[in-house]
Amino acid sequence: MNNKQPPPPPLTAVLDFFASVKLSIFLLLTVAAASVIGTLIPQEGMAEIHHPMYSPFLDAVFIKLGFFNVYKAWWFQLLLGLLALNLVVCTLKRLPITWKLVTGVTPGFSRGKFKSIKEKHEIKLNMPAQKARDAVLDVVSSRFKTVKAAEDEDGYTVYAEKGRWTRMGFYVIHLSFLLILAGALLGSLFGYSGSLNLEEGQTSQTVEVGVDRQRRDLPFAVKCERFEVKYYEGRDSVSEFTSDVTITEPGKAPWRTFIRVNHPLRLHGVSLYQASYGVSHYSGLVNVSFKNLETGEKHIVPVPISAQPTALPWDKGMIMIPSFTASLRSRDGHNMGPAVRMHIFPQEGKPEVMFMPVGRPEFARDVMGLEMAVLEGEEIVPVYYTGLKVTKDPGVWVVYSGFILILLGCMVTFFMAHQQLYIKIVPSGSGASVELGGAANKNSQGFEERVRRIAGRLEKKE
Repeated sequence: MNNKQPPPPPLTAVLDFFASVKLSIFLLLTVAAASVIGTLIPQEGMAEIHHPMYSPFLDAVFIKLGFFNVYKAWWFQLLLGLLALNLVVCTLKRLPITWKLVTGVTPGFSRGKFKSIKEKHEIKLNMPAQKARDAVLDVVSSRFKTVKAAEDEDGYTVYAEKGRWTRMGFYVIHLSFLLILAGALLGSLFGYSGSLNLEEGQTSQTVEVGVDRQRRDLPFAVKCERFEVKYYEGRDSVSEFTSDVTITEPGKAPWRTFIRVNHPLRLHGVSLYQASYGVSHYSGLVNVSFKNLETGEKHIVPVPISAQPTALPWDKGMIMIPSFTASLRSRDGHNMGPAVRMHIFPQEGKPEVMFMPVGRPEFARDVMGLEMAVLEGEEIVPVYYTGLKVTKDPGVWVVYSGFILILLGCMVTFFMAHQQLYIKIVPSGSGASVELGGAANKNSQGFEERVRRIAGRLEKKE
């Protein structure tokens, strides 16, 4: 005789697989491991940090696996989708039984269940059985939502219950997890995190997103009117940096606001955080001395720090100083002090590019028969840029709703219970014997204490 069970149908096998607890544990551990990777490895928009940290081979492998953008990687989104499917299948598989318990007809007193209760309390009341029943109903009705009284061949029975709906608490937690996963997927698929660097007076409506610095359009334009850095009194450490910006929305008048550290601007689902700042470039004039080596004649030419060329004396060509640095290091690491990057465009021949220290005549150079030296700078000031972190996460409120719901679900699951009270009332001489027993799906000891207190209240009814 063959007792081997036939294999389940393919659909049943698939549903059992997705409803398994083992799959849930595996997916949760895998998502946790992926989150650890996303925490330890710098993520999108931080290429300047992560690229120097790893070898070219490891860097290429991490990019291929999506480790620099874990939360938007296809495999991470697949994990979240599988985890959501696992929760849905688990819920749908077990929900019908629980739903039947919650919405079914109130069962009433059951002799079989009453006998199965181990801990019972028996009291004697010095009153007829009918009055004892009324006393029981008076005490129990104020403590239980549903109360059923009936008469049988032995006397009277009372059945009371409350909290039947609390059996759904477990499914509320499941729903909250699904909301959190849905919010995470929304943010992963349709959200972004990028950077926006603006100089004073500059306007932009695009941000750079991800390692490959893709450009995303904002639903509004941002103009940096002014950037301010405050320092602690008597110290060089920064206390606060603030961006004074003008926001221009389509069809609306421009308006100004401030973006500070820990005080972001939120508009149309986009958040702008004050993240960093730096020196974009310097502005001002640099006085350059020229001496004609043939005639000995000298000229001092003020050259602006900009991309605009200035004419050289004696029609020798053009000069341009596009940038200034506050500290130039020589090849041996020596600090040469402030310096400029200089472009020389002769009338004939190839252009030359060189770095020249400022205020160091001893470093004069011969160019096209001219002795050239950078004498001094006039009103050279740094032009700062503000670094704004721009994020959009359409799923954030879905995630918040999930967290609120999970708190409510945990309160119901761990602190509330479906409580059932069974009471048997039989005549006993000139009085009545009342026997009480209860059952709860959670915290049985706590409910047992409550049954004991109800028995005590009944004894005081005599």
